[in-house]
Amino acid sequence: MAPNAARAGTLRVHLEQLAQPGQQAESFDLILPELAARRGALAIGVRIDVREQPYGYAFAREAVQTPFFLALDDTSARGLKLRAVDAS
Repeated sequence: MAPNAARAGTLRVHLEQLAQPGQQAESFDLILPELAARRGALAIGVRIDVREQPYGYAFAREAVQTPFFLALDDTSARGLKLRAVDAS
């Protein structure tokens, strides 16, 4: 987990799948707002459940039902009117 130099106020979090013996673990970097990382109480070694949804992906701490971050796929995002909101 490190600050994302390309965009202020965001973090780059490296996520790696817990692979079964003999399987190749998949991994990717997630860029998300610092506030979302704080709300998710992210830290090195924390397990995250990534759930595929009809709109994209939901990221939640292991054994927690409420996601701390949602990633929309392009098709779903195009259908929304996006606007900035206050983070308080």
